[in-house]
Amino acid sequence: MQSALPSRWMARSGLLLATTLAAGCASAPPSSPPVAPAQAVESVAPPPDYVPVVRYGRYTLVELAPTAAQQDLLQVVDVAVPHTLHASVGDAVRHVLQRSGYRLCDAHDADALLTLPLPAAHYRLGPVVLHDALLTLAGPAWNLQVDHGTRRVCFTRAPGAQVAVLEGPLADLAEQVELLQRQPAAVTQARYDTEHQSVTQRLADIELALGERLVAGDLRPLQDRLAHLEARQAQRPVSQAAPRPPAAETPRPKPAGPSFQLLGVELRADERFLSIRPYGASALSQVRLLRVGEEEDGWRLETIEDGSATFHRAGERLRIAVPAHQGGSR
Repeated sequence: MQSALPSRWMARSGLLLATTLAAGCASAPPSSPPVAPAQAVESVAPPPDYVPVVRYGRYTLVELAPTAAQQDLLQVVDVAVPHTLHASVGDAVRHVLQRSGYRLCDAHDADALLTLPLPAAHYRLGPVVLHDALLTLAGPAWNLQVDHGTRRVCFTRAPGAQVAVLEGPLADLAEQVELLQRQPAAVTQARYDTEHQSVTQRLADIELALGERLVAGDLRPLQDRLAHLEARQAQRPVSQAAPRPPAAETPRPKPAGPSFQLLGVELRADERFLSIRPYGASALSQVRLLRVGEEEDGWRLETIEDGSATFHRAGERLRIAVPAHQGGSR
């Protein structure tokens, strides 16, 4: 009886072990997750308004892009033309283009525009973009053409304006044709010869009649009177005035300050310039824009302040007032 219990327990243990091994062999091993095929990494383009920046210092970010003032004709200008200078439209265009890097083209297509007097409303422009300032000076009858390769600015007539220009001469021609049609018929050669002979005969009769009336006796009193006047004139002594000595030219004193006049402050591409002209200058082309650090007649511009400018020459420093009504103040 005691030997039968261990044998039965060993039989049950062996059966349980066999069942466990069979179940382990029948179950499939866990499957590993599928590996996705390798995909090519595509570069994503930045958005159109993306502007790269770089860090300067600890809290400063600087955009790596040109400013609007550095892009062609997008720079801001503030222009003041002195009213004492009777400028033309061409003078104003050249003055506005100063310091912009662009210049007016040499073509003569726009001479009709550039030789016109500058309107009073255009003596003060700005602050405004340079492109718009040029269009304002030209007016709606002209188109602005910019050659960025040679940095030249040209004006051409707008299509509608060209038609209007041609309509004027056509109207004049039509009026001339109408006047010619209203004129009387031409005189024939035979009638012209007859009238000419009649007028010639009448002139000959008048000359003959005048010759018969004019006798030598009528001229005698006039001749006697003329001789009497000549005799009296000969009896008067002629006094010769001694020539005056030439007046000595007094040398003009040299001005103590600069030889140029300050007109005001103008703006070009967010930078302030001092507008100056030589004393006695009467043309807008003689006006110069002076930047801080530049010289004129030996005077170096040191500062541009509100209402004044400081110059330096040979150890001498001079502060000159700037007219407030000329140019912009920024």
